[in-house]
Amino acid sequence: MDVFEFFGFKKDPFTMVPDPELFYPSKVHKEALEKIKFCITRNRGACVLTGEVGTGKSMILRKILIDFYKDEVYLPLFVLFAHQEVDVKWFLKKISKFFGLKDTDDISQLKEEFISSLLDKFEEGKKIVFLLDESHKIRSKELKSFFRDLLSIEDLSEKPVSLVFVGLSDLITNFREDPKFSQRIPLWISLEKLKEDEIIDYINYRIENAGGDSGIIEESAKEKIKEVSKGIPRVINAICDAALLESYMQGKKKVELSEVEKVISGMGL
Repeated sequence: MDVFEFFGFKKDPFTMVPDPELFYPSKVHKEALEKIKFCITRNRGACVLTGEVGTGKSMILRKILIDFYKDEVYLPLFVLFAHQEVDVKWFLKKISKFFGLKDTDDISQLKEEFISSLLDKFEEGKKIVFLLDESHKIRSKELKSFFRDLLSIEDLSEKPVSLVFVGLSDLITNFREDPKFSQRIPLWISLEKLKEDEIIDYINYRIENAGGDSGIIEESAKEKIKEVSKGIPRVINAICDAALLESYMQGKKKVELSEVEKVISGMGL
């Protein structure tokens, strides 16, 4: 019997991999989700979502990806910027298979084929949604100019593409260094930490939606997690996950304060 079976979970409640089924609709996360959906469905072209490490940006991206994948009108594509040397060639190569682009180093040809394919899909009634994670790594002026050109494509009432830029807060300064580009982005969304009165509710929500009983973690232990985590979802998940494992190893059906204090000490929090 593994740790999840031991506690009666149907799935991993505090996985480090974003699971849309465990999306907690805090006020700030729900508002961010609704604003991004507004940007996409109302043809605003582009939006920016920023937040510090662990605040839930990837969860929102995954939720957007799943929600729009279910809609026949939209074709959501996830792109992760792996390093700061990304440029137009890197981006087009990254999406080449989806758009049927030729394997060539000719940037002009790649751009032409991409725009042609994009417009073909639009004529077929499809809209492309690019979910661009780690966008704070975009430094190339050429790539910003390319995205600006994409945002200028439109018919009388609609845009064939939506760009959702997601990254750390220094993305804002970086993008605004290029006013011609940043002025084409109408929505700038900041993702904050959970409010103090949401933290314990978040823990209970994750446990219950994974099929468990929220009483598995004692109230004093939850209060300690609330105090130490500062409302950062990733930190809450890490503490809860490690505390559940610690209790499982001791054969205890409940996570007590002592287990939480032990894992917090081990994490150096």
